[in-house]
Amino acid sequence: MTTEQAKLPEGIAELMETANENGLWFYSTYQQMWFSPSELTEEMQSGRFRWGPNNWKLRNPSLLITELVSEVNTVQKRLENAKRRIAEEEHK
Repeated sequence: MTTEQAKLPEGIAELMETANENGLWFYSTYQQMWFSPSELTEEMQSGRFRWGPNNWKLRNPSLLITELVSEVNTVQKRLENAKRRIAEEEHK
């Protein structure tokens, strides 16, 4: 175990190894936050997000992009709908 891993909450070092070996990122389901292994290590060493392994899921980081694209598309549709409704009201 490295000095860096020793500063992590119990059980996280093993997840870090798995994440690093498989190119996975940490995802918090109840906070909807994504961290690369190096980002989460930095955060935990700074005293933030020091949650145990039950609070994290390892996911392929490409899913983050998929989620963000979906969110952008949803907001784009809402924007277009709002513009259409406003234009319709102005022409009444």
